[in-house]
Amino acid sequence: MESAGGFASNAAPSPDMSAESVLRSLAPECAPAVVARLRRERVWLAADLARLDKEDLRDLGFNMLERSRVLAWARSVAVPPPAPPDRSRATSSPGGARTPGGVFGAEFENFLPRRRRSGFMDEDPGLARSTSQQIRLERVEQQADFWCSLASSWSSPLVTRCRRAIEGVNLREVRESLLESLFDLSHERVKEVYECMVAEEDTEARSDAAAAPAISVSQLRQGLAQYGLPEPNGDALHQLLEAVVESKGACIQLAEFETILSRLTLAQLVMLLEGDQRTGPRGVAFAASKLFVVDYGVRTFEALEVASDRFRRFFFGHRPPPQARSDPPNVRWVHMKGLDLTLLLALSVKYSLHPLAVEDTIEQAPSKADRHGPHYFLTVEGLCLSGLASEAQPVRGYHVAVFAAGPPTSDTVISFAQPDASFAEDWPDDWPAGLTATAAAGGLAAAEADGWASKIRSALSQPLSRARERRADYFLYKVLDVCTDEIMIVIRAYIARLGWLEGRLHAMLHKWPRNCLSEVMLIRRQLYVISRRVRGLQRAVRKLIDDRDLSLGLNAYLQDIIEHMDEVTDDCERLAAKCGAMAEEFDRARERERERRKHVRREQTRRQEMKRSVQADRQNRTLFVLTVVTTIFTPMQFLSGVYGMNFVDEAGTPTIPELLWKQGYRYFWMVVSGYLTLAILVAVTLTYCSNCAGGSSSSDESSGNTYSDDEESGSQPAGYATDSILAQGV
Repeated sequence: MESAGGFASNAAPSPDMSAESVLRSLAPECAPAVVARLRRERVWLAADLARLDKEDLRDLGFNMLERSRVLAWARSVAVPPPAPPDRSRATSSPGGARTPGGVFGAEFENFLPRRRRSGFMDEDPGLARSTSQQIRLERVEQQADFWCSLASSWSSPLVTRCRRAIEGVNLREVRESLLESLFDLSHERVKEVYECMVAEEDTEARSDAAAAPAISVSQLRQGLAQYGLPEPNGDALHQLLEAVVESKGACIQLAEFETILSRLTLAQLVMLLEGDQRTGPRGVAFAASKLFVVDYGVRTFEALEVASDRFRRFFFGHRPPPQARSDPPNVRWVHMKGLDLTLLLALSVKYSLHPLAVEDTIEQAPSKADRHGPHYFLTVEGLCLSGLASEAQPVRGYHVAVFAAGPPTSDTVISFAQPDASFAEDWPDDWPAGLTATAAAGGLAAAEADGWASKIRSALSQPLSRARERRADYFLYKVLDVCTDEIMIVIRAYIARLGWLEGRLHAMLHKWPRNCLSEVMLIRRQLYVISRRVRGLQRAVRKLIDDRDLSLGLNAYLQDIIEHMDEVTDDCERLAAKCGAMAEEFDRARERERERRKHVRREQTRRQEMKRSVQADRQNRTLFVLTVVTTIFTPMQFLSGVYGMNFVDEAGTPTIPELLWKQGYRYFWMVVSGYLTLAILVAVTLTYCSNCAGGSSSSDESSGNTYSDDEESGSQPAGYATDSILAQGV
């Protein structure tokens, strides 16, 4: 007989399920706004939904048909009144209330189905466990010693097989050769394998055609073989069936098959983690990884490092329940610092991570955001700063991978922090002295790679933190926000550094050191890399904004990140243009200095030529005077020489007639005086004419030189006149 809601009474949703699961069963066409209103009003459990009356449902946005179905279902289930919170459980601590029993205590039974508590397994209403089966399998799954001993007593030791598979894998083909073939325990894959085995079974051989689908023991062996597990021996198979299978006819249901696969695979990985000697694939030595677990809620915060002696409790246990039943389930944050392939595989098995996302984590995919089913995967290529504020600050790269459970629970986050392996190749490798690119991108960046996680952990430890009131989707925003803040710090450091370099350029001009110019050009190339990484992060955030389920309550936060990234992109473009302008300004300063030096050299050359010209003119004038004087006195010397000759006859009388003139001496001086007067007049006239001709030619030459100098130098700065005067003074 069917209930008023249209569902058979034996298939009615249980009050221990989540409110959204019940809502999908009762009203599959319910509007997303109603689901969002349920989250805002903190209606988490089906029991909370059953306590709502007709007016409450109307206020939440249910239509008439949906209200009738929910009310009919609420009348058909017995819901106990809400119990008052146990105040004696909470103890004050600096980080908020702590839950007794440790982080890895037993899971709060019947609070949510196992798939909902784990956060990474889709719940199929048609294959949901019954309450008794759920409790029984929960208890069996937590028996770590049983599963580890069972894996050790297998026909072929599973740990040895697992070690060989991990050591022999090629990381370039890790998904095809390892993840999908041996460790893909996602619910879709397990269900696909199970349904294939059910389809091969002869349906006529089953006595009850209406019974739930199940597989036999022989088909169980086939299912184990598909995951590379050898056939168990008789004792191991008997212990396995006795502990897990509820049916007396050894008919194995999907939940039981899933438990067997996940616990056996997890047991061999945990035993391998507990071993002393472990190597990576084909000799690759992974860095020492640390695993941290943080369980937080409105009233709870518990953080603990998972050491090797706690592996079994962590991987086979469950998180503690919230302190008050009215509170939503606690959010568990599992964080790995570094990367260990075996530990990553164990986490992928425990939380049923998608193999594509695990492959992206190993290969350090660029910034991206994906959705696998209802759950989210995010990778970020982050940048952080390392160094003193007064020096050139080197930048380090790190890689973040985050798995977050999606609606309706959003109660699990798994993150990985690694040094960015591609940073050394992507980033310009002009490193400071004594620092190689490999060291900078590897070991030296290991401390900075986990800085973002420390900031989030510090925020979660605050009792009134908004992050503790929100779910796993808000954690994705926090990761993006912290990584964006780190990039903005890097950009501010570049702004300060370029401002300092620009100040030195303005102060020194052409004397600016060439190593500063090299640094500016290096910064320009680095800004291009930052801009490219920020654009990839922008695409990832926009993809999250386009997701209606995630952006329903985070749209404003994600838009704020987009605005910050736009600001970073604009700053990168502006700083890159500034680097180019500084280089051009330095080139112009050097060119002006070269022109100034050329001008000084030309002035010096012209002054030397003018000096030589003056000396030549002076010498020419001296020679001219000497020539004139010589010219003037040469005739008189000739006359004196002629009439001074002592030519006489036998009687002693001079033979030169003029010497016998009575007034000859007077005549001589009269001739000499007239000659001197005429010669002086001619000499003065020639000197005057020569001076006039020389002055005009000198002025023409001087004006011609000035014109040519102006023509060569072009439009020179005003400082050139001062420089020329100083050069002439030198």
